[in-house]
Amino acid sequence: MTAEPAPTDLRRSRGDRQRDAIVAAVRELLQERSFADLSVSTISERAGVARSGFYFYFDSKYAVLAVIVA
Repeated sequence: MTAEPAPTDLRRSRGDRQRDAIVAAVRELLQERSFADLSVSTISERAGVARSGFYFYFDSKYAVLAVIVA
């Protein structure tokens, strides 16, 4: 018998997936256009998250870039 994950574990893993999707979206978009041409709306749309979801994880598109180059 396996134990079901706690609700906080489910939220954390979903959050990790959303954060990872945002980072992946920026990486993809940077292959298509310059960083200056990226907007939070474009990034959010590509990642499949709401703009509010973007801002939950990152303060700006520059914060995502910092994660990528770190």
